[in-house]
Amino acid sequence: YQRRVRENIKQKQKINMNEFEIAANWIKSSTFLLIIAGAGMSADSGLKVYKEIADIEIYKKLNLKYYDLCQPDMLEADPELFFGFWGNCFNQYRTIKPHKGFKN
Repeated sequence: YQRRVRENIKQKQKINMNEFEIAANWIKSSTFLLIIAGAGMSADSGLKVYKEIADIEIYKKLNLKYYDLCQPDMLEADPELFFGFWGNCFNQYRTIKPHKGFKN
């Protein structure tokens, strides 16, 4: 399974420079840009950190790590797995009480 996913990713990694220009124009014309980075404050809020978030039996059986689940091409390779993983993350983000560092 993991080999099939990685093969799909490798085939799609040939990027046309025009795609970068398109992405740059999207960013320039956006009203806002959300960047999510780091795990320190998230962990302090009670969210799982990267090494823990994919520590679920089904991912272990498929020999998938957090890195594998975060590959953009995972959506095409296995939509059910992709949405299951990110849906679970989203639900955790929605229900956790934010760390005091997130407050104004």
